[in-house]
Amino acid sequence: MAAVAARSFWAAPDPDDPLSKALQPPIDETPEERAARIRELEDAARVSREIDDEIALSRRAYDRRKKAIKILLLGQAESGKSTTLKNFQLAFSPQHFHKERAAWKTIIRSVAQCPYPLAS
Repeated sequence: MAAVAARSFWAAPDPDDPLSKALQPPIDETPEERAARIRELEDAARVSREIDDEIALSRRAYDRRKKAIKILLLGQAESGKSTTLKNFQLAFSPQHFHKERAAWKTIIRSVAQCPYPLAS
């Protein structure tokens, strides 16, 4: 059904529609110009498909990142809740530790350098 509708749509463009007039090939088009025009249209369609694929890929990646898992850790004090959380982060999100590394580096450096002025 859709193929029949598509054929009838392309077969008889509306003569009063300015867009169909703009999309019509020139009347005095040579076979070489027609081949070049068709090549350009195919290239444009290919580029459009590639862009659509990139958008779909980035949308899927965004959806995967957006699906965060929330965990409620319950337990007595000093039972290892923080350790369990850090182990989960290390196993399933190692980039989290790489982001924190820069912040911890400055803290460790300042703590390591702090005793020297106090000793003198």
